[in-house]
Amino acid sequence: MTPTFLDTLTQRNPVPDSRSEEGYSTKIKTVYGPHKVQPWTDVTWENLIGSFGEVLQRETYDLRIKDRDDIHPEKLNIYTESSVTSLGEDWNEKLVQNALDGTREALMATQLNERLAKGVVHFKKNNGQGHIPDEKGILQQPDWCVYQKGKEDYDKRRFANLVPGDSKPASKWKSDWIDCEDATLKRHAKLVMQQVTKYMYLGNTRYGFVISEEELVPLRLSTFHSDSETVDERIGDNLARQIVNATHGNFEEDEEAEEADDQGDEEYRSQREISLEPFQKLADFLQDANNKTHLLVEYCRVPWAVHGTGALTVNLTLWWLPILAILDSSVREAGTYNPLSDTIPEAQRIISGETAGGEVNNDSHQRQAGISRKRKVDKLEQPVTRSKSQQSSVGNSQRSQPAAPRETPVPSRRPRRLAQDEATPISVWDRLDTPGNMFSRRLRAKSRRSKRMLSDSFTSVASSLQGMEDDEYEVSFTSNLG
Repeated sequence: MTPTFLDTLTQRNPVPDSRSEEGYSTKIKTVYGPHKVQPWTDVTWENLIGSFGEVLQRETYDLRIKDRDDIHPEKLNIYTESSVTSLGEDWNEKLVQNALDGTREALMATQLNERLAKGVVHFKKNNGQGHIPDEKGILQQPDWCVYQKGKEDYDKRRFANLVPGDSKPASKWKSDWIDCEDATLKRHAKLVMQQVTKYMYLGNTRYGFVISEEELVPLRLSTFHSDSETVDERIGDNLARQIVNATHGNFEEDEEAEEADDQGDEEYRSQREISLEPFQKLADFLQDANNKTHLLVEYCRVPWAVHGTGALTVNLTLWWLPILAILDSSVREAGTYNPLSDTIPEAQRIISGETAGGEVNNDSHQRQAGISRKRKVDKLEQPVTRSKSQQSSVGNSQRSQPAAPRETPVPSRRPRRLAQDEATPISVWDRLDTPGNMFSRRLRAKSRRSKRMLSDSFTSVASSLQGMEDDEYEVSFTSNLG
């Protein structure tokens, strides 16, 4: 039985082996927020399925990676944030991108049509296409990006990052630390929240996330008006003493915070100057004359270990965030966003086949179209039978004429589409590729794990003793992840 996109996005994740050591996260020179955090309560299974359940129940046709057993064991060892990104690139990126590609045409039947027509949605490890410039033109480099690429964007090198994401090993980040009593752990959480808030603010986008080998934490940015002294204690006491920058509405850390940061493991990234003209997207909502417009970040937790239906999984949520960003990624005042239960209020009705003129039964249309197509194929492929006298006369006629190039009819790989003037109308599902054909055409054969070599970069060669009867060593050539 061909799996659905819901099946692939809710399957078990690989089990990582955490080997990272405790340490501080990335130091933020200029703090943009958040000045307040609170739970994001409507990120639920019910709200997702209520809007996109019909879309996700479509059969998948291209499994670039079938299950967690296809992940190389070396990718499961988590040392640094690069290890988290590497695992996500091999596992989450492939499954999520497969689902984004496969559900695109079905989503085009909803009010997402105009937005999706602008280009293909990509969820990828950020290799430069998702960098975000700050006010000085210095590129900020999130670990993950979501962007749209159309035909006219073929030569573009950088795109608007709709959902910037950051990778963190679990030793440096847990969402539980945001609301804990330990001051040190609170500081760990504060640094990570400040980093992703910077990406969302500079990119003028509503959504972001933090991912580790233990959890995914989706984030939503909004604004609120308050005195500069009003902050959320869960972010840390130092933020209350930060100084308002009247030019940009930013918050710069005081000397005490700077000294505390210097004690940590500073992870500076390479940065370079660029022209701001094509990328300037700084939000006007922080240019308040009284400097009283602050940033609120909502968050929730999706455990890595969750699988199956009934609760959100990491991959299912990573598919949902780009769809929400395509709908609307603008940052607005807190309390003005529509509930996620109303994301696509008409999606189920449209996809189920209901139209303004009445209900249309897609299943019956598919059955009728299938019968019509089958008859055509049968007629084309039916062998021609002749009597012996006919065969003899045909043979003599062919021998008396010069040989002509032989034309062999090539059977179509997919059933013929119905013409617009035929009696049976074409539903949105009839325009999709036949899942069985696509699946058989694109599915790659699984290579034997015992003979697979991994070669991602030129930075690390390691060998490890495998628990095999002949005590052989397996040599791994992979990127240095710690």
